Amino acid sequence: ASAQWCNSGACDDCDTSQHCGPSCVSCTGHNGNACVNGACGCTSDSHCFFSYVCNMGTHRCVLNRETHCYDNVDEDLDGNTDCEDDDCDAEVCNYNESPGAICYQHTCRWCDTYSCSIPDNCPPGCNGVCNAGSCAMY
Repeated sequence: ASAQWCNSGACDDCDTSQHCGPSCVSCTGHNGNACVNGACGCTSDSHCFFSYVCNMGTHRCVLNRETHCYDNVDEDLDGNTDCEDDDCDAEVCNYNESPGAICYQHTCRWCDTYSCSIPDNCPPGCNGVCNAGSCAMY
């Protein structure tokens, strides 16, 4: 049985967004402001903060896109991490060394590993700089 809250002699189960779960907490102000299976969560995108979406499998609000393309974490819970995720195309993917690696075609590669004859041959994110036959990021 779930917890109950009482007001003016009437008692109700704690299964609403105002009174949720064993502690009857309020989900108002949470990123996931609905009561789902006794915990604050979501059943639609409208229950989430701006730029978050509801993951219907976990009933958790997640970022609408991959936000860090170098941390081996699937922020948007679409099954793809970092360069595997289309969200990371042309984004910097290696902060362990000086900048110069970008995600391109689902792979993290250094800009200077791409050959070029003109700047337009360089992948997005390498700033279209062709230096001595190699792309560069400056």
